[in-house]
Formats: sequence, C-alpha cells, structure tokens
Amino acid sequence: GACAARLLRLMGLDHAADRVASGESALAPFATRALPPDLARSPDGDDARSRLAHWLRGSPAVSVVPDPAAMLLGLEWCQAVLALNSFAPSRLRSGALEAAS
Repeated sequence: GACAARLLRLMGLDHAADRVASGESALAPFATRALPPDLARSPDGDDARSRLAHWLRGSPAVSVVPDPAAMLLGLEWCQAVLALNSFAPSRLRSGALEAAS
C-alpha cells in the first residue's frame, strides 16, 4: 500500500491515498487513467499505469527498472516525478546501481 499511496498522493488523489495507506480500497476506479499511457515503460512491458493497478490490487509490481537516465530523458518535471515514483524504491535503487555499473 505505501507505494500506491505515495503515487496517488503525487497525482493529487489524497483521499484515495489515505484510504490505501490505511489498508482500505482506494475507491478510485479510474486513478490509473490519470497517468499518461506508456509512462516509464519497463523492458518487460509494464508502465506506470499497470504498476499502480498491481499495487491497488494488493499485488507486488515487480517490473524491471529501465536505465533511470534514459527513462527520464525528455520528460517534464511532473512526469519525471510520477515515473520515478511508479517503481518501488528498492527496485529503483537496484536499477540505478545496475545502470551505473
């Protein structure tokens, strides 16, 4: 729930974020549509929308993180923030370390 709540809060859906953070349903069936399609597409085909959908269903989003620098290239600031936060922090950290090596 923490990853979904963080992303929902960044999207301006504070009430849905509070519900998810407390273990309840977001009650925001169209929340994924607030994210641009194909945002932060990973090598395995997931994008920010599908990762949020996984989290809202209570499933882990185990996407392969693309090279963060390449993923952010050309995005506006607000899109970059959403793209980065559409990955679990541990996945993002491992993706950044992998890209740096």
